[in-house]
Amino acid sequence: MSEEISKIREKLEKLEERILKLERLYQTKPEEIRPLALRERLEKFAEKVSLSIDQLEDVFEFNEQDLKFIYRPLTGSVADRQVSFTQCILIGLEEIYQKKSLATSELMKKLDDYGLDSNNLSRNLQRRPNIFRMTGRGKATKYKLTDIGKTSAIQLVQTLATPSTQS
Repeated sequence: MSEEISKIREKLEKLEERILKLERLYQTKPEEIRPLALRERLEKFAEKVSLSIDQLEDVFEFNEQDLKFIYRPLTGSVADRQVSFTQCILIGLEEIYQKKSLATSELMKKLDDYGLDSNNLSRNLQRRPNIFRMTGRGKATKYKLTDIGKTSAIQLVQTLATPSTQS
């Protein structure tokens, strides 16, 4: 009888521990619950660009499969904004999702979702051969960053994520 009571007490203690864990999880904010793999990739990218994850989240919105550029406002001409947007998207995709290139059709959809005109996108990116490499033709063209483009993109993300201290 006493052995049965000990077993029941042991089960009860385990259940109480589980209830406490579930209560803590329930009280956790949704943004704090991230798949560990994504969290690790974000930490690695944040370290590489010398920013915090919170600062990166001022520029991007991340989920397990993709990212979204959310920084506003991008300044400059439409061509300059297209170049900046594309640099940020490509460096984020490469560093977080190990995706080294992006098709024109996907890039145009991201530009559209952001509200940025995609007219003359290919021409504007082709004018920056030191930043972008292109393969393919038409909407099947894929873009990736050169080494100089990666360095430039990292600097751009750092600039966008760091609030200006000038008045």
